[in-house]
Amino acid sequence: MRAVAAAFAVLVLAVTLLPATGASADTIITSSPPQNDYPKTLRFRAEIAADQQITDVTLRFTLRNRGLSGYGKPDSFTPGTKVSVTVEIDTNPNTNWVPVGNEFAYHWEATLADGSVVQGKEESFLFLPPGRDWQKAGNELMTVYYHGERGNTANKYLAAAADVYGKIGQGLLKTQLRHVPVKVVLFVNPSELAESQPSKGTTFEASGIVTCGYRPGSADDIVIVAASCSGGSSVDTLRHEFGHILNASAGESSLVKLPSWLDEGLAVTAQEENDFASAYRAAVRRQQLLSFDRLSSPPSDPDQTLLFYGQSQAMVDYLVANKGTDKLAQLMQLTKANTRFDTAFRQVYGFDMKGFEAEFRAANGLPPATSATPSSGQQAGPTPAPTNGGAQSAAPTAAPTARAQAAADDGDGDGLDPLAIGAIGLAAFAGLAAVFLFLLSQMLANRRLAATRSLPEPPAFTRPHESEGDKPGR
Repeated sequence: MRAVAAAFAVLVLAVTLLPATGASADTIITSSPPQNDYPKTLRFRAEIAADQQITDVTLRFTLRNRGLSGYGKPDSFTPGTKVSVTVEIDTNPNTNWVPVGNEFAYHWEATLADGSVVQGKEESFLFLPPGRDWQKAGNELMTVYYHGERGNTANKYLAAAADVYGKIGQGLLKTQLRHVPVKVVLFVNPSELAESQPSKGTTFEASGIVTCGYRPGSADDIVIVAASCSGGSSVDTLRHEFGHILNASAGESSLVKLPSWLDEGLAVTAQEENDFASAYRAAVRRQQLLSFDRLSSPPSDPDQTLLFYGQSQAMVDYLVANKGTDKLAQLMQLTKANTRFDTAFRQVYGFDMKGFEAEFRAANGLPPATSATPSSGQQAGPTPAPTNGGAQSAAPTAAPTARAQAAADDGDGDGLDPLAIGAIGLAAFAGLAAVFLFLLSQMLANRRLAATRSLPEPPAFTRPHESEGDKPGR
């Protein structure tokens, strides 16, 4: 990830009269373009007329290249021979995120009184933020969607993508893209981009770190980029994010995802300029590298972000320079075939992450890592986004238990330490309390046994079946 953004808009077909397929040729479905209330909802609308009563209506949709599908029902519906229906789909980034760049395929289904189901013609639209003069430039590898005077930038992206694909995709990773063309949504600035992405939490957002581009979720054919971002090159941002697409194509499967250090390290390698190298070199000088066993996820501490990117790229560069490109491609092939990453890494390189860390540190003239490396400030995962109800207060840290100090020696040498006397008294009291509780429990057990001998056997418990109608529709 190098940038944050997304918004929602809809490029759709014009309103059409769709002769439906199914039992009744007289059923006509008139579908309107979705109403885009970005970033919260999409509202799909249709009018349906039939020669008999329409008893039910369903909107069915898929997100192409995602393997995701769903359906929606109208919030209100009255049967009749002519009906007007609206189905609302939640797209809010913080609840049910649908990133921009996704292509919807959808159709309406009407159930008639005789039980037949009439299916409308499939329609499609590309999900982009509304209110912008979207244009596109592209080739077989990539299509860039942009608005305003950014045609030159779009053409630079196409050239950069071809270069990265040749050097990283085919040369280093030896992979082919699964879905082409890759779609790039080009925003003007980080503010426009940020509206499209879930909140990162107040800590990260207050850190001053600006996100300039990202690959949304597990999408392997969508990249979001801000054209103007913190004075850096947006072309390099494109190279970085396109690198993530190639990494996923080369080494990820439905069961195995690449650790963040490898994914980000390769993405930085795809850039022309390594703008994270200085943070890494400074950490080497201070002997404050991040612990390798905490690099499977990005750091939750924003102060560690630049070092994380720089160190990840240095780790990848070390493997390529000292172990060869063939081993890296072999590693990707194994994880792509659902081999656990730690197993595949050990099989290819002959050491685990601890062994890798020891060799890497030695090559950089650093002492072995200690078992406790408190400087990384990393957690197992990212900071969770606040809920709609506002930021939740963290649980308070428990105060340390007061620890009594031993009484000073009075010089007599023949008395017991007051702390020891207290401990002996406490142990004696605890023993008496245990005996009392045991006798009390025995007495209560005898009373319960006498009371239950006269009671009938309880009936067998039967768990009710779940109702299919209670299950969520999507």
